[in-house]
Amino acid sequence: TVRSWTWHKTMDEARRIAAFLRARGWEPGARIATLARNSAWWMIAELSAWMAGLVTVPLYPSLRADSIRALLQHADVRACFVGAMDDREAMQQGIPVGVLRIAMPNAAPDVLRGADRRWDEIIAECQPISDSPTRNGDELATIIYTSGTTGEPKGVMHRFSVFPHMGD
Repeated sequence: TVRSWTWHKTMDEARRIAAFLRARGWEPGARIATLARNSAWWMIAELSAWMAGLVTVPLYPSLRADSIRALLQHADVRACFVGAMDDREAMQQGIPVGVLRIAMPNAAPDVLRGADRRWDEIIAECQPISDSPTRNGDELATIIYTSGTTGEPKGVMHRFSVFPHMGD
């Protein structure tokens, strides 16, 4: 199905998810992963994590269970958004115990059943944050792991500022 998104609807959902994430009490900069194919919810998850002061760790939806587990453990991930995936069994086996699973609306029924929380439930329960958080350019925004074609994947750390100060 095709769904139309407005900026208002998008930011309302992002602010509600951010409120949920803030309520977890994690320290600023804690890691939260996204394991899903591209979707509107994937982008909203990124925005909500950043508004909550967290660092995102996007993972390829085609990873095997051992790779998922290794990357989530390496990044010390607290929660993982899960959505439409190539291999749901790998996701189910790869996410370590103790990592909060948040199912996106486009997740398969078995993923929805195995989730700790569902996106739509969070949207219904949480009031949106009312502040307008900004992040310093030097703060870490995301850790993107390489495919590991030359060995173990490496985490590439991206900050909010795209370019360092280049002088006057």
